[in-house]
Amino acid sequence: MLAAPLEQDSSSPQTNPPANLDFPQTRWSLVVSASDEAESALEELCAMYWRPVYNYLRRAGYNQQDSEDVTQSYFARLLKQDSFIKADAVNGRLRFYLLGGLKRHLADFHRHKGAAKRGSNREHLPLAGSELDFENAEHHYAAHPVDELTPDRIFEQSWALDLLARAHKKIRAQYEANGKTREYELLKPAIATTSDIDAAKAAAELGIGRDSIRVFVSRLRKNFRAALKEEISETVTSRDEVDDELTHLMNVFS
Repeated sequence: MLAAPLEQDSSSPQTNPPANLDFPQTRWSLVVSASDEAESALEELCAMYWRPVYNYLRRAGYNQQDSEDVTQSYFARLLKQDSFIKADAVNGRLRFYLLGGLKRHLADFHRHKGAAKRGSNREHLPLAGSELDFENAEHHYAAHPVDELTPDRIFEQSWALDLLARAHKKIRAQYEANGKTREYELLKPAIATTSDIDAAKAAAELGIGRDSIRVFVSRLRKNFRAALKEEISETVTSRDEVDDELTHLMNVFS
């Protein structure tokens, strides 16, 4: 994995991993290599990345129920058709693979619309813990100002937001494990901007000098970036693609 444990204070001994380590084996690399674990890895990825597909469909004009049904049928196809997986795995990045496959699935869906009416032989996959998760996805979609965005752009923004959310969850868990939950909560806004940080108040609450806030914020940002790159690594096949994907996903909001 790319992410290290929480970065320690500068006074703590540091151990840096060799720069030439091979790219770690990830869920997506298991799928691309047709590993014995490919099926379970792909199922896990489907559970992690169905929301961008759902948001694409909503923006493309499908109603809420049809978007849910097409999302289900699309991932059912991915998990059942090995040839479909192998044909597209060479695209390198999971994001490309899922979006390209979705567009082909929609073409097939419309060609066979009469034989595949909603509810007919519908397969339910473990994409969401409950129907409430689809409701939450709908609320999330409705909360975005999408008037100027294409379905592809909605897909990419949703993809980026999911990655950010998973990175935040991972860092919060690490800070909690180190007894630093309040530090994380106070400094979290500074991951993206310092405009929402009251340095004096944060310093007083944490019992540190105001000048130390900058050090704490820098440490949080480094830890968060490492967690985000670890999440991205699960969706690409090489180390070089991690930084490229990070740059691209940050640019989708510009």
